[in-house]
Amino acid sequence: MKKIVALLLTGVMLAACGATSHESGAGGAPEGAPPNSDSGERTIEIYAAVIRRLVTKDHTFGGSSSPFEHVYVVDGAVEDAGDPMEGDGEPGPPFSDEVKEGLKEELGGLPPIDFVSDPDYVRLGTDKMDGVKNEGVIITLSPIARDGDKVEVPNSLWCGGLCGQWLTYVVELRSGGWEVTGTTGTSAIS
Repeated sequence: MKKIVALLLTGVMLAACGATSHESGAGGAPEGAPPNSDSGERTIEIYAAVIRRLVTKDHTFGGSSSPFEHVYVVDGAVEDAGDPMEGDGEPGPPFSDEVKEGLKEELGGLPPIDFVSDPDYVRLGTDKMDGVKNEGVIITLSPIARDGDKVEVPNSLWCGGLCGQWLTYVVELRSGGWEVTGTTGTSAIS
């Protein structure tokens, strides 16, 4: 009996060693980098595609131009950001300076971008539900899920108590770079 248990445990351990997980925002972290590392041009390009799409197209104001005059990105990936019931957790480690500067450069045509450790710092009103300072928007990003040329990025956009959106983008590498090509899973708006 002990041999069977030992063999089963060995098999489980071997299977676990071969398992892979999502990138935790790594975007293909370099060899030796911790699994929650967010270094790399890939991460910058994927997150830039998500932020650009949220600010310029999926901003919740229909076909009109984007109303946002400032973009606040939560500084660090937040698990389940695309789920309004779960995605308000604490962000992971802050994005690296490389990622922050890369995003600002990639998104130079958008309104000013700042990174905030706590979204409440830029929310307005005593109940923090009256909007975002500087006519802004708060964007929360989850870790990049999956390797390869097709990834998923749960995210949220919040601009007030009745101005929010939670969803997961499918982002694919195309000839022109990373591009949001659709959504997957559930979505919610307020």
